Amino acid sequence: DPIPVAEIIKNYDLIALIEIRGEDCIKKLIELLPGYKYSISPPLCSTQTSAQQTGKRREHYTFIWSSKIEMIKYSTVEAPCHFVRPPHIGFFKVNGGFDFIFAAIHVVWGKKIDRVIEIENINILINKIVKSTGGEGDIILAGDFNMPPENFSLPPEWIPLINGGTTVLKSGGEGSRYDNIWINKNNTSEYAGKSEIIKSAGG
Repeated sequence: DPIPVAEIIKNYDLIALIEIRGEDCIKKLIELLPGYKYSISPPLCSTQTSAQQTGKRREHYTFIWSSKIEMIKYSTVEAPCHFVRPPHIGFFKVNGGFDFIFAAIHVVWGKKIDRVIEIENINILINKIVKSTGGEGDIILAGDFNMPPENFSLPPEWIPLINGGTTVLKSGGEGSRYDNIWINKNNTSEYAGKSEIIKSAGG
């Protein structure tokens, strides 16, 4: 239902959505968000992975932003960063303020080793972004990492914004912190120290 989703988005100026199966639903959502714009990635899929459930299932990344934000450009990072679904990278600027890079990531599920490999490749991804932008270090990573933050091996200056609670609920009531946002605390000085988990009526 796009209406409650739109009401949540109205509280924010920049949103990343993952596992989008088509653009029609985004168009309906944007109709409920006057002044907001969006970009959507090409359909991403792979048959070259042991995580067979991603074989022919196409997914998109989507960025949605308010009139307070300007998107300069976006791209999907390819090799040498191996990801079943290559991360979607947006270059944004706050009106009258700072610019930054926002990377939407959906780490493969599959076997644990597949997830570990992609988590390790996030370091390569960061280095590639920094190099390709001439040293831009104000990078925000967001999405479904399919691993809790304690399983990451990012440098110590990188911190997860969600350290408590659960972002994914299972039928048995158990949860995880697979969904998260990571920032470099040395480069993203604008971070105000606030984060929260908003759960839908359905859990």
